[in-house]
Amino acid sequence: MILLRFRREQGRWPHLLRPRAFSDLIQRRKLFDANPLFTTFTDKVAVRAFVRDKVGDDVLIPRLWEGNDPAQLPFDDLAYPVVVKPSHLSGWVRFLKAPPAGEERATLLHDLRHAMTRRHTGVAEPAYYGVPPRILVEPMLSDGEGRAASDFKIWVFHHRTAFIQFVVDRFNNHQRGFYDRDWRRLASTSGSPRR
Repeated sequence: MILLRFRREQGRWPHLLRPRAFSDLIQRRKLFDANPLFTTFTDKVAVRAFVRDKVGDDVLIPRLWEGNDPAQLPFDDLAYPVVVKPSHLSGWVRFLKAPPAGEERATLLHDLRHAMTRRHTGVAEPAYYGVPPRILVEPMLSDGEGRAASDFKIWVFHHRTAFIQFVVDRFNNHQRGFYDRDWRRLASTSGSPRR
């Protein structure tokens, strides 16, 4: 499945023995590197303990609630705005500016119950396969204009920053750009809109 998906999206088979591109390296790692740290890094709960052990608590976003049963979510006791998301899926997130009520709450609970039964297997990312399903609630980080805060993703190879990915308005008008260590714009073929 990993190889077929790659061929469909890239128009070629990956070069697994002698990778020629970063995407080849990623496919090789998915197929042949079962390092349990990848599951830890993918798990939105387990990665917190890893980070805490390495650099301390003060870099972590506070956790307002964590649990397995959506019905136990304390909507009326949270400090809004908040983000609600499953620990084991990618891209599934709900932003709440106030406690949901009535139909909105019923729909969110239904969606969360469904999310708890899903597994993140469709994109052939084996690191997700062992992540236990949980629901997380965290404060929403905002850009000051009501949108999710921008992301900076630092890509490190051999203990050195190779490039920086800057993501703006990820959940509405997703734009991203890639930069070198000196903030010079790089050409990108990542498949998402570029900024």
